[in-house]
Amino acid sequence: MQGMATTLSSPGLYHLAGKAGRWVIKHAPFAVNNKMNPWYKQRDMPEPPAQSFGEWYADNKHKP
Repeated sequence: MQGMATTLSSPGLYHLAGKAGRWVIKHAPFAVNNKMNPWYKQRDMPEPPAQSFGEWYADNKHKP
């Protein structure tokens, strides 16, 4: 819980964790989909987004 509190209280660390999570799901799905995670075996996971919502919003906030 302390690690999560630290991550959520730091915007920079939060964004880094999001990018790392998207990278792991895309390039190393075996790190999440393994025998230690029975929840993942029973579900179809969506493709990871190319960018976070915050990144998308920053790119598109001035478009009509």
